[in-house]
Parts: sequence; structure tokens; C-alpha cells
Amino acid sequence: MCVSFIIISINFWWLGGGMYAEGILGILGLSLVAYMIFMIEKSLTHTFLAFVLLFVIAFFSIYIKISAFFLLVCVLLLYFQYHRYSLTSLKNCIWICGFCVILGIFWALKGICISGMIAYPAKVGYLGFLPWVIDESRRAGEVLGIHNWAKVAGSPDREALLQDYSWIKVWFKLFFWNGTFKTLLQLGFYVCGFLLLLLIMRRIYLTQLKPYMFIFLGLILGVVFWFISAPDPRFGFQYFFPIFALSASFVLQYFLSHKEHYALGLCFLYICASLSINHIHFKAIDKKESQKIPQVTLASKHTDSNLLVYYPKEGDRVYDAPLPAAAYFNSKLSKKTFLGRDMYVIEPHKEKEEHQ
Repeated sequence: MCVSFIIISINFWWLGGGMYAEGILGILGLSLVAYMIFMIEKSLTHTFLAFVLLFVIAFFSIYIKISAFFLLVCVLLLYFQYHRYSLTSLKNCIWICGFCVILGIFWALKGICISGMIAYPAKVGYLGFLPWVIDESRRAGEVLGIHNWAKVAGSPDREALLQDYSWIKVWFKLFFWNGTFKTLLQLGFYVCGFLLLLLIMRRIYLTQLKPYMFIFLGLILGVVFWFISAPDPRFGFQYFFPIFALSASFVLQYFLSHKEHYALGLCFLYICASLSINHIHFKAIDKKESQKIPQVTLASKHTDSNLLVYYPKEGDRVYDAPLPAAAYFNSKLSKKTFLGRDMYVIEPHKEKEEHQ
């Protein structure tokens, strides 16, 4: 696991540089699985406090991105693997989950204050009576936009591609062969392939994997959920990092303990090293040629409430534009106050009554 962590860190050090939520979530997922392995190896699976910490980490990952839900599924599967389903184990599980939910109250309040719902754009805790709540049609459009963008980002004829499964071919070209995240996907493919090969050759037996099968199952379910919902690699780092590390740990352990298969082990390490070096070279050139803050040509316009808003003439990024700024101009945007603080809300469209 430690060697795998080093490989991941070398390839994706740039994710931590900007405090990207996806990179942090990937490291959190890796840490969660490492802690689960530590519990199994040290026989801490019957310790109640150890599971409390495990549940807290899993819930915190959901607070970062709801797509991390299946990390909690991993924890639940491990919990009921060692605490057979009973009224007592179910009560304890409910108590732990309740404690974690209480810790998330401030996270929920933040979401409500920003969008009128707990976790925008997911329709969780939608409070339609709040004056600043985001319109339902806009929320649904945002969800659809995210899903479509994650499948065929920047491709022409997106609507035609999304009508059937032809988007999958485009997705593989975008992310697996040419995309920024191709190294992670290719490394994961090769590592899991090596593990499967060793299982077929009966070099590694299922009995060795048995204590960790529920971790594998939870992570695989997470990958399936990720691919069905929004298959941009950044949304799945919490599953890719640990499943890569867990698979690589078994492969590396086998090669280190069987000298007669050093040639196959060197082949495995050569693939990982060559992919990593190519990726690091690509990112170094990309960072050298990029500016710290991109320059964006801005436009400005007054809304219906006479509020001056800045927005980009092209694209959907404003970076360091003067405030208030928005990715797109909306004539219904207005400024109000809430508990003494400035608040920007989108006024609902007022339908004109027809008099007969």
C-alpha cells in the first residue's frame, strides 16, 4: 500500500497543489482503505471505537462529494462481515451513523445557505420556501449538464452521441487514450490485469483475498456507480486510488516473495514506471507553459435590478474578475441582505396573468 501511495503521489502531485476536492477525496479514499486493512491485519474489527473512526472518515468523504457514497458501503460491508447481522449490531450501526450525521450539521447548513438545499445540485433536503432557493429546472439542468459533460466533454454533436451508447467510444478516446487522466486509468487497468493473471495462474489464491473481498466489492460497486452517473475520472478518484493500491500491493508482495518470477515483476514495474515518467513529463511541460491566473476577456451588464455583473465573453470561467461576477449573465440576479450579509439571489420569473 505504501509503494502504491508513492506511485500515485508522483503521478498526481499537482492535484494537491491547488487543493482540488477530487485529489483530496482520492487520498482520503486511499487512507480509508488503508485503515480498513490495518483493522483486518491487527484484528481490530471487533473494536467499536475503531469502527466509529472508520464511519466518521467515510461520512466526511460524502461531505466532500456525494459520489463517495460507496466508500460508506465499503465500511458497512466490512462492519457486517465481522459483526453478523443482529438487532445489537444494527442498533450500534444506527448509533454510529447518527453520530456522523450530527457532525455534518454545519456542512448541511452551508449547503442550505448557498443554494437552498443540502448538497446542490443533488436534490437532497430541497427547501422550496427559502427566497434564495435555486429553481428546480435550473438544478435539473445542472445535473444533466454535469453528466453529459463527463461523457462527451467538448465533443461536437453531443446530443446525437448521447442518444445511444456511442458516447462510450468517445469517452475512451477522451480519457483512456488521450486525456489528462489516462495514466491513472491505464495504470489501474494494468495492475488489475496483473492481479487477475496471477489468480488465473493460481499464483495468488482466493483464500488470500478473502478477508479483503468486501473492500474490493464496495470499490467495484463504486466504480460501476461512477461510470453510470458521471464518468469523468476526477469524480472517481476515491475508488481508483484505493483499488489500484490494493491490487498493486498483492502483485508487488507476490513478486517480492517469489524470486523465480522476477522477470514478470520487472515487466510490471517497467510498465508502471514508463507510464509515470511520460505523465510527469507531460504535466511538467503543461505547468511550465501555463499562467498562474489565466487572462479572460470580461464583459459587464446591468441586471433588471440595476446590479452591475461581470461575466466572460467566451467560456465559463471568471477567475479574478471584479465582484459580483458570474459564469453566465442572468438578468434576474439581484442583491439582497441576509443576517446583515450581502446575498445574491435569482428572482423567480413572474408570470403575467391573462385577463379575459
